[in-house]
Amino acid sequence: MFNRLSSAVLAAGTVGLLLSGSLAAQGNKSLLVEGLQLPYKLLLTDAGNLLVSEGGGAPNTGRISRVSRSGNRVSLLEGLPSGLANPDLTPMGPTGIVLRERTLFVAFGEGDALRNGPTQGSLVMNPAGVSSPLFASVVSFRFDEDADRIASPFVMTMEAQQMLADGHAAELENAQGRRVHVELLTKFQVLQSDPRTVYRHSDPFGLTMGRRPETLYLVDSGQNTIAQIDASTGKWSVLKRFAPLANPTPVGGPTIDYVPTAAVMYGDELLVTNLSGFPFVPGLAAVQSLNPRTGAASPWINGLTSAMDIGIRRMPQGPQVFVLSFSGNMRATPALPGELWQFDSPMGKSIATFVTPTGMAVDSATGEVFVCELGTGRIYRVATQ
Repeated sequence: MFNRLSSAVLAAGTVGLLLSGSLAAQGNKSLLVEGLQLPYKLLLTDAGNLLVSEGGGAPNTGRISRVSRSGNRVSLLEGLPSGLANPDLTPMGPTGIVLRERTLFVAFGEGDALRNGPTQGSLVMNPAGVSSPLFASVVSFRFDEDADRIASPFVMTMEAQQMLADGHAAELENAQGRRVHVELLTKFQVLQSDPRTVYRHSDPFGLTMGRRPETLYLVDSGQNTIAQIDASTGKWSVLKRFAPLANPTPVGGPTIDYVPTAAVMYGDELLVTNLSGFPFVPGLAAVQSLNPRTGAASPWINGLTSAMDIGIRRMPQGPQVFVLSFSGNMRATPALPGELWQFDSPMGKSIATFVTPTGMAVDSATGEVFVCELGTGRIYRVATQ
C-alpha cells in the first residue's frame, strides 16, 4: 500500500500542525483515544467496543487493541507480524479485521517484502529478507471467551509465527490463563512479473464478511484484486482483478493502478472503494458494486478522491453511505486533509476532515462514525444526522 502513497502525506506531524485549528472547530467530531501505534482498520463488536489493527513500531510489534466507548484501550493481541514497508519504512502488519462470534480473522499486509528497484517506479524483493513468514496472509484467532471480556494480551512469538508458516496451529495463553487457538487460514505469496514495477506482490489491506459467515472477501491492494476465501478451508480464488485506469494527466505513465482499499457487503452486492495510484488524480477514485457470483463490476459512486474505506448505516428509508478519503489532494504542498463523506442521496456532503485516515466503523444504532488516523495514532467519533 505505501508504495502507492506519497511520502509527503505520511508526514502527519507537519500536516497535523497545519490542521489543528480547523479540526478543533468541527463540532460534530470529538477525540475518542490517542496514542495508538499506526491504526489501520476498525470494527465494532456486538457490545459496542472498537477493535483496531495497528502496525506497531519495530518489526513484529503489530497489535490488535480493544477501545471502549469511553476511550480506554486494552491490547488483545501483541507481537503480531509487521515490517517497515517500502518506501517510507512505515511499519505495516495487521490490516483488515473481521470478528465472527469468538473468532477474529486478521489480514497481514506486505510488511517489508519489497524495496525500490534500480529504475523509477520499479520494485524488487527486499535483499535483506523479510521480518515475518506471515506477510500477505490471513490468520484466524479463536478465543475461548468473548473479545469484549479479554483483560490482558496474548503475545505471539517468532516461534509461534514459524509454527503457523509450517502448517501447524499455535496455542497462546494470556496472564489470566485464557487461551486462543491460532491458525494460518491462507497465504497469498503471489509474485507476478510486471512490465512497469518488475515485481507485483500481494498486499492484503481490507477484509469483510460475506452474506454467509463462512465466506470472507479480501482486498489485495498490491495485486489490485478482490479474493474470495472459504473461512473453513482457507481455499481462495480471485473474484475480480481490476484493470488499470487511463492516466488523464501528463504526469507519470499512460495508465494508473486501480488499487482497491476496502469492501463491505450491502444486500447482494459487494461495495469496493479504490485509491487510484500515482499521480493520485483528484476525482478518479470511486465505489464500485461487485457481483459476488460473477465478479462483474458496475459504477456506484464516481468522482471520489483517494477513497480508503466505506460504511453503511441501514435506515428505514434506505441506506446512509459513508466514504472515507485519505486526502483531498495528495500531491498538493502540503497535502490536503482527508474527508468523511456522507451520502443520503446521490449528492454527497463532506462532514469532517482528518489527517491520514485509513479506517472507519459505523454504528447503525447511534449514527456515530469512528475514524482512525494512521499518522496521528488517533480515533475520532463523528456524530451524524
